[in-house]
Amino acid sequence: MKIKIQKNVLLTTLSRVQGIVEKNSIKPITSNALIKAFENKMTVSATNLQIAIKTTCNEIKIEKEGQISVNAKRLFEIIKQLPEKEIILEEKENFHISISSGKAIVEMIGLPPEDFPDFMEEEKENYITWEKNKFLSMINFSSFSISRDDSKANICGSFIEPLEDGKMRMVTTDGYRLSIVDENTGKINIKEGITIPAKGIQEINKILIENKEEKNIKIKIKKNIFILKIGNIDLFIRLIEKKFPNYKVIIPGEGVNKKIINLEKNKTRDALKIMCVISNENNRPVYFKFLENKLSLHTEDSDFGSAQEDITLKEPVKKEINFCINGSYLIDIINVIEEDFLIEIFEEENKPILVKKQKNNNIKYIIMPMKME
Repeated sequence: MKIKIQKNVLLTTLSRVQGIVEKNSIKPITSNALIKAFENKMTVSATNLQIAIKTTCNEIKIEKEGQISVNAKRLFEIIKQLPEKEIILEEKENFHISISSGKAIVEMIGLPPEDFPDFMEEEKENYITWEKNKFLSMINFSSFSISRDDSKANICGSFIEPLEDGKMRMVTTDGYRLSIVDENTGKINIKEGITIPAKGIQEINKILIENKEEKNIKIKIKKNIFILKIGNIDLFIRLIEKKFPNYKVIIPGEGVNKKIINLEKNKTRDALKIMCVISNENNRPVYFKFLENKLSLHTEDSDFGSAQEDITLKEPVKKEINFCINGSYLIDIINVIEEDFLIEIFEEENKPILVKKQKNNNIKYIIMPMKME
C-alpha cells in the first residue's frame, strides 16, 4: 500500500477513531487502526471488540492499493508533529510502515492486517432513517442517569423500545432514578426493545454532534449489533444482552392524593447547589417541605454543618408535604430540561417523585425518595 494525503485530512480521519481504540490493551490489535486503500478511497477502522467504527475518506491519492494495521494513537501523535505538507504512507516489508512528509521520515512497526478483528462490513440495504436531532435530544435528556455500576450490566446503557403510536422511547436508570423520553424519531424493526451500552451512547452522541450538517442518520439492528451510519462514518455497537428491568412498575399512576407543584428552574437549582455543598457526598440528602406559599429546603452533615433556604411558590400548597431526595439528582434534571418544571407528589409515604417539563409530556423523570430521619 502507498498513499498520499494532506495532513489535515489524515488527522481528521484518525481523530474519529481515537475514542474507540484501547490505549493499554492486552490485545495489541485493538490498539490499532486498520487502514485500507482501494477504489480511490481510504477507510480507517478501529474496534475494542464491543464497539467498532469505520470512517471513509475520498481526498486521497492511491499509488498502490492495500491495507496496513498500525497503532492508532502513536500514528495520530506522529502525524500531528509533521509539517503542514502532503504525507506519504507506505507499506514496507514485515508489516513496517513508512510515514514521510518533506524531509521527515518515521518508520513504525505494524501488525498483520489479517489479525484485525472482524466486524460487519457496510451493507446498503435494510437501513431505517431517523431524524438526527430528535435522536440526539433523546440522548441528551436521558444519558445522565445511566448506571455506571458494572455489577448491574443490564442497566449500564440506554434502553430503546417502540411505542404503539409510532414513537420511540428511551429509558435509563441507575436504580435510584429513572429517565423516560418519547420522541418521533422514526420506526425501528424491533419488538421488545434493545439496550445500547453507555460507551456506545457516548460515541453516538459525539458523532452526531460532530456531523452538524447531516439532518438524518441511518440505523439497522442485525443480530446483537446496532449499526449507525451518518455522513462518512459507520458505527457498530454490540448490544447489552441482559434484559432491561421492567421499569413501568415504578411509574406512579393517577391518584386522588397526587399534588402537582410548579417550581422555578433558577431558584430551585441555586438553592440545591448550596445544599449539595454541605450534604453528605455519597447520597446528598436534601429535605423538602411544602406548606402554603413556601418550599423549605434543608440539609445537614455531621462533619460540615447544615444549610437551609426558603423558596416562594407561585401557587400555595394547602396541606404540608415532606420528602427527602438526593439533591444532585434534581440538579441533573434541571440542567438538561433548562426551564421551569413540575413535580408530582403523592401523599403516601415512599412514593416516587415525578418530575416533568411544563410544556412537554414526552419527557418525565422519577426520583426514588430517601428515608426521612
